[in-house]
Amino acid sequence: MRCARHNGGPFTIPRPARLRTIQTICKQIAQIAREYRVYYAEHRTGPGPNDYSMDHSSVLYLMSPTGAFIAPVRADQSGEEIAANLKKLMS
Repeated sequence: MRCARHNGGPFTIPRPARLRTIQTICKQIAQIAREYRVYYAEHRTGPGPNDYSMDHSSVLYLMSPTGAFIAPVRADQSGEEIAANLKKLMS
């Protein structure tokens, strides 16, 4: 999760405020990941700060018209399988 490795930029926030902001963003990302049942994990590939890869879930999200989460839909299914799954969820 790169949010913990922010290197500043043209809109840099003073250091203590930036740290609190980054920590808040990381907590929000973790909360959203839990709510949407997202898996993500950093795998270190070397000693440098950018030496890593990310493992993560690949899922489509069925949402209600009001934006509420209804169910995950596997992204590796065929169109016919997804349509059948959606038909069951809508009945």
